Amino acid sequence: ANVAWAFAKMRHVDADFFGKLAETVEGCAMDLNPQEIANTAWAFATAGHSDTRLWRSLAPVVELRVIEFTTQGLSNTALGFA
Repeated sequence: ANVAWAFAKMRHVDADFFGKLAETVEGCAMDLNPQEIANTAWAFATAGHSDTRLWRSLAPVVELRVIEFTTQGLSNTALGFA
């Protein structure tokens, strides 16, 4: 999540990188905490990279943990899903 955030913040929007990152997140989505989910969602939105597998793997985790999100974290996550 932090690496994705850093790359997006630096406007390094390499599609291959974000594709590989999406694969990685897909395999461990249930292990991510709300801040990591929010950072990842924000990074993908900021980078303009959409990956259906990523959103499908994150959606159930967000649903399970929605009460744990801060207002800002939920906003960043929603931005990613938009």
